[in-house]
Amino acid sequence: MKTTKNLLLLLAMLFISLQGSLAACPSGDGHGKLNGHEYVDLGLSVMWATCNVGAELPSDYGDHYYWGETAPIKEWRKCQTMGMELDDIGGTSRDIARVKWGKPWRMPTEGELQELVDLCSWCWTKVNGHKGYKV
Repeated sequence: MKTTKNLLLLLAMLFISLQGSLAACPSGDGHGKLNGHEYVDLGLSVMWATCNVGAELPSDYGDHYYWGETAPIKEWRKCQTMGMELDDIGGTSRDIARVKWGKPWRMPTEGELQELVDLCSWCWTKVNGHKGYKV
C-alpha cells in the first residue's frame, strides 16, 4: 500500500484529471479549457490537465503539496496528515485540484493513474530547462 501511495503522490503532483463525466471534448479536437486550465483527451477514461497545479506552462513543475494538504510546501517539514487514513481524497476539501481549480477538477483515482501508466507512452525529455516525462 505504501508503494501505491508513493506512486499516487508522485503522479498526482504531475497530473490532475477531470471527472469522467467530461469525456466529450467541447472543442471536438481532444483539447479544451475549463475554469482557465487546459485539458487534453489521451483516449482514456478521463481528461488530463496539460500542466500541474501551480504551473503556468506544461513544462513547469508547479507547486508541491503534502498528501491531503492544500497549502504549497514552502519548507520541508513533517506532513500534518501523516498517519491519517486519506486514501480517497478526490473531490473533497483535501483535494488540491478541487480547492485550487474548482469543480469538476479533482485528483485522479488509483485506477485512473494506473490506466495512464499502462496505456500511454512515456518519453523522458527536457523542455524549457525542465526535465520530465512527456505522456
